[in-house]
Amino acid sequence: MYVNDCNDVRSRRSDSAQARQAVAKAARRASEEKVNIRMQTQNYRQLLVLLSATAMLVPACTGDTPTERNLGLSTSAIINGNQPARGSLAPLGVVRLTTGCSGTLLSNRHVLTARHCVRNWNSQANPPAWGAPSLGGNVVLEGATAAADQAVPPTQAFETTSTTLSQDYALIELSAPMVVNGADNNFFNPIYTGTDNSLVGQAVTCASYGNNAEAVAPGTIGSGFGTLRTANLTIASASGGGLVLNRNATNQIGAPGDSGGTCFFNSQVTGVNSTCWASQTHDINMDGIIQNSEWVRIEGCTQMSPNNHRAWVNQRILADVTVQYAFVPALASGTVVNGVVSAVNDTRSFNAASSVTFSQFALRSGWLSATVTEPPRKMCAPISSTVTLSGTENARGACLDDGLVSVILG
Repeated sequence: MYVNDCNDVRSRRSDSAQARQAVAKAARRASEEKVNIRMQTQNYRQLLVLLSATAMLVPACTGDTPTERNLGLSTSAIINGNQPARGSLAPLGVVRLTTGCSGTLLSNRHVLTARHCVRNWNSQANPPAWGAPSLGGNVVLEGATAAADQAVPPTQAFETTSTTLSQDYALIELSAPMVVNGADNNFFNPIYTGTDNSLVGQAVTCASYGNNAEAVAPGTIGSGFGTLRTANLTIASASGGGLVLNRNATNQIGAPGDSGGTCFFNSQVTGVNSTCWASQTHDINMDGIIQNSEWVRIEGCTQMSPNNHRAWVNQRILADVTVQYAFVPALASGTVVNGVVSAVNDTRSFNAASSVTFSQFALRSGWLSATVTEPPRKMCAPISSTVTLSGTENARGACLDDGLVSVILG
């Protein structure tokens, strides 16, 4: 299951001479042991590689082609995650990006994912930098059968302006709403509202589409992207806008393909899968490059924390709403008319005798309704709409004197 998935992650060794020596040594070893080492992993997108004395940190994307992902496919049981029944996690909004990442629906039309899943991260630049956009393909919500899957292309991706991986999250807007729980305007996934530190030590339920098998030296690369799996992991620490999750007692941990996915705590979205690090790797194809499919043992992963991304996300998925009722004839000054405005995610009371605006109130693409307690001899129409994808939602209604209503209807 988890082993971060940054479409084609490459870890290029810093010393080319050492790389050539390693390749030569591996070749001699292969010859001596008569091991047929596969030479078929290519075309990886570059992503951050941080080398330390014992570990490598790389965005957790898988950029392998379908053929390459299946090289050396393990026939053993799922080792990195539990496989739920097909379509059973659709109510949680867990989705797959066909470009090689995972994601989470926050509304019927918005997907939370990693920024490196929608834009290339050039780890070989000096300094490392964001490259060209890579948004494409489809976002897939799995159904009970393949025929019930929903595949919707994105229209745009909202990104931060950070020049580093410290804000490795993005929001995808879909070209059409996905149907969740039988409706296309009624889904809301709230982001955890507590502090990051309050998550430390808590067990969270993680779900995404990453690899389920690590590499096995000398000749089997990691594999398994594309199947939804889950694991219960514990938040080990929180600092600097990130959450750290370590490998658990049953050897479950993030993996390539999990980038952009999340973990749930108390039915709320927590972090965004960003990077993982490995303590053991093996240059299986002897090219001097350690790819994420060549990680032998992944020790832990980092997520962008809720406090890091929550406010930024809410600014983009929650619309300001102005509610205004017109009264004919006009009401006397000081009159109070009780009203209630409701959205997928919230409900507020208001005085319908005057215009009122609620900031970041209603979920974009979700339903909105408003009703008022009718004053004497007034008939008021309820308001019903779908919240706009951009700008302020203007909800307008009218209350007419019942005599006027009789004239109009007559």
